[in-house]
Amino acid sequence: MTRINACNVFLSSIFLALAGCTDITEYDVLVEASIIVYDSDLQIVRQADGFREARSILTVPGYVLILTSEGRILKLDSQSLEIVETVLIGESGATGYSTFAESPTEGTIYVIGPLSTIYEIKLATLEVLDTFNACLSPSCIASSNTYPSYTFIGDGSTNSVLIYRSSTNNYIDTWISPSGGINAIATSHSDTTLIATEYGVSAIIMDQLFGIQYLFPSEELIDDFVYFPWYDLYVCCNNLGEVFTMYWFYDPLTPDSPTLVSSNDLELSGLSFMLDCDQDRYAWILSYQGEGVSRLYRFDPVLEAVESTDVAGAPLISPARAAAWYMF
Repeated sequence: MTRINACNVFLSSIFLALAGCTDITEYDVLVEASIIVYDSDLQIVRQADGFREARSILTVPGYVLILTSEGRILKLDSQSLEIVETVLIGESGATGYSTFAESPTEGTIYVIGPLSTIYEIKLATLEVLDTFNACLSPSCIASSNTYPSYTFIGDGSTNSVLIYRSSTNNYIDTWISPSGGINAIATSHSDTTLIATEYGVSAIIMDQLFGIQYLFPSEELIDDFVYFPWYDLYVCCNNLGEVFTMYWFYDPLTPDSPTLVSSNDLELSGLSFMLDCDQDRYAWILSYQGEGVSRLYRFDPVLEAVESTDVAGAPLISPARAAAWYMF
């Protein structure tokens, strides 16, 4: 059995997507992307080219899903990286289809589409189950791996996060950022969801006993982060070139702030993304170095050990938690 730890989409000539959460942008540039698959030793084990208008990537057991800006989901066999199914989920539009997120509890995925439309799609069949408009400018989306599950949608027009119940897509509440735009949303296996803003970290606690709690615990600058379930940590990076880990303690009666555990200066560039964590308990970070070169980092948050390799090309898209490990 081969374990694939990092899977990402690269462009050979042009950088199209923007880091973190972005406002509505028109995409009229036709591009072709490649998938490059790495093992835990930072060696390329598989590559597939020629994916036109690829915008986002998601790995699920046995398959790799690619979302295109024109509204197609390509389902690839994880061994051969050959397309086994193509589904058109909706009509094309000037703003295109930008990203998707998995709701593990519901067995669905959410896609941000044109005209601010959110699509809910059944993962097993890629059938569209529901569509709804949550806000004027949906820029990022994440669903919690909890029961009940909640979906969090960042709104670039109001610097807020809208909360929906995943099972019904019913609106629950809106959290307004007190400190600038939304950079990233990181859900966890608990009731805590962290929101990275331009000036710090906030927390949304979906407490079943005490109700929704909104906390503003940290001024730590984070541009992207991912939940690390084995140690209940968040691995974070920012445009200052810092990579660090934070852990969170929450008591409804005496909530504490996230605690900074460690910090590592990896000399990241301004275009850096957390990819995901894998079964070997590494975190993966992709940083564009400029002049057509990217750097893939393998970070051990416990030993604070870092390994890296350079890759020709610029990252097309790398939303947090979209490049998870998979096994075959």
